Amino acid sequence: MASSSKSSKANRRKLRGASASVTADSPAVVNAPGSGVQDSAVTAEEAVAILEKTTRKRRGMELVLMLLSATLVIIAMGIIQYTVRGHLSWDILISGLSFVAICIILNIAMRVLAPQADPFILPLVTMLNGIGLVLINRLDLSNSGSTTAGMTEGTRQIIWTFIAVVLFVLALWMVRDHRVLSRYSYTLGLVGLILLAIPAILPRSMSEVNGSKIWIRTPFLSIQPGEFSKIVLIISIAAILVSKRELFATTGRQVFGIELPRARDLAPILVVWVVAVLILVLEKDLGTSLLIFATVLTMIYIATNRVSWLLIGVIGFATAALIAYFAFSHVQVRFATWWDPIKYFDTNGYQLSQALFGLATGGVAGSGLGHGRPDLVPYASTDFIISTVGEELGFIGLAAVLVCYAIIVQRCFRTSLLVRDSFGKLMVSGLAFTMAFQVFVVAGGVTRVIPLTGLTTPFLSYGGSSLLANYLLVALVLRVSDAAARPLSLPAGTKLPPAGSKVLTRANRVKLSKQQKAEMSAAPAGAPASAPANALTPAPEPAGQEPPTVLNVVDELPVYQSAEDADNSAAGASGTKSTGTESSDADSSTTESATESAKEEGNNE
Repeated sequence: MASSSKSSKANRRKLRGASASVTADSPAVVNAPGSGVQDSAVTAEEAVAILEKTTRKRRGMELVLMLLSATLVIIAMGIIQYTVRGHLSWDILISGLSFVAICIILNIAMRVLAPQADPFILPLVTMLNGIGLVLINRLDLSNSGSTTAGMTEGTRQIIWTFIAVVLFVLALWMVRDHRVLSRYSYTLGLVGLILLAIPAILPRSMSEVNGSKIWIRTPFLSIQPGEFSKIVLIISIAAILVSKRELFATTGRQVFGIELPRARDLAPILVVWVVAVLILVLEKDLGTSLLIFATVLTMIYIATNRVSWLLIGVIGFATAALIAYFAFSHVQVRFATWWDPIKYFDTNGYQLSQALFGLATGGVAGSGLGHGRPDLVPYASTDFIISTVGEELGFIGLAAVLVCYAIIVQRCFRTSLLVRDSFGKLMVSGLAFTMAFQVFVVAGGVTRVIPLTGLTTPFLSYGGSSLLANYLLVALVLRVSDAAARPLSLPAGTKLPPAGSKVLTRANRVKLSKQQKAEMSAAPAGAPASAPANALTPAPEPAGQEPPTVLNVVDELPVYQSAEDADNSAAGASGTKSTGTESSDADSSTTESATESAKEEGNNE
């Protein structure tokens, strides 16, 4: 008897430590598709068993998909080497086993640190990372890849991938609750601005590459701080928007039917506008300024749902870009090269022209792995790796790569919808948008839809800074995803519902109007609340049986109710019941009513 009690307490502690909340998509504990326990509650032992089963299923699916991507990467490396050199070497086996080890390390880290997270994001990330390794290795074989200390770009990219995986694991281990990050909103914002300002302050010999001052160059290492500053700024802005939401939601005058914000509330967007313009002017980096400004503008729109912020932002950035075009010669050169690259083929238009020729050569199905000439494009492994994909794999392969990015972004936005706290929603939405917008800017620049910006393609392009920053971005998204898919974290001492309890769900909860709520709150004490006409009619309880308790998983905190009041809660009622029985734990459908009734019962006792 004592041993069973101890195991029950241990399981309950394990369930309470599972964090976050039950969601409509979470196959965990109660009211979850795929759990087999819809519309019923479970014991602590059953809940823990369901959690462990869900973890094994998700992480097992994730491991299978990652190993499948690793197999495809190894096969592609073998095809390229045999096509270019006519034989296979041990380098393929070493690179392939290294990539398999990376996949296994990631899966183990997810099983331990984020077992309930989305199982499809990491396989897609490793697939894109593997495609990047294949293409960088292909450029190395064509003797266009640079070597440093006897290592090719492909070898260095594998090393950077291992370092990125270590950073990924550290981020999951250190950030156990993403809501903690909201406490350091202004500190993180200051750190992000400092990271952006460092390249502008440094001399050109230590910061400028190809006309853009966006690097910190040392004899041993070169990093691009803008890749990390965008993540830090997104976290900071998400926390500020959550704490100051009323400020951004306040409206002023209406112009042509559009509600504009008050003049004194424009300070935050003006600060971001000034920062974007300074980056454009001092660092000559159109890509980073456009990315940061668009991300902040989108997050403000998501937080306030006001189109006026989008209009103000777009007009402000367009005005700044127009002024920069007439004021700075390098902006004019970049625009002229984009407008007619063939005209400047021998000078500034050579890179873009060769990329367009490569895409045309690839056609629909591509020239085949190892059969193209992507090495003719300058910086084919970094800024123009999209053209390498299009030439070797064709439109079909390039579309498949873009679909992988689209699915990652979709899963990220799905996570933002499932998580309960506003900070997590805004942060993940900002991270998802910045990845989507970066891919659009890069692909648009290579295909001449928009001017070139100098940004790199996430996970595909060669470079340590981009790889580290994007793995950190994915780690934060998966941390929020894990929190969104877990059951409610119950306060210490809270009793779990017994087996057979009913569970309130969003499906059977009826939304009441303000008038209906006022009528029900005005009902005399002790009288049962009248349910609306569309309320669900509860089934009568068998005579002589105590009505089971009900766990309300809709609100932020669990609420225990008797069956009669739970059915009234499902109908949207907020009445009270008589305090004659000792078996009921609460007597209202909402958390506020439950608290007041509990106080009244305490006074009566």
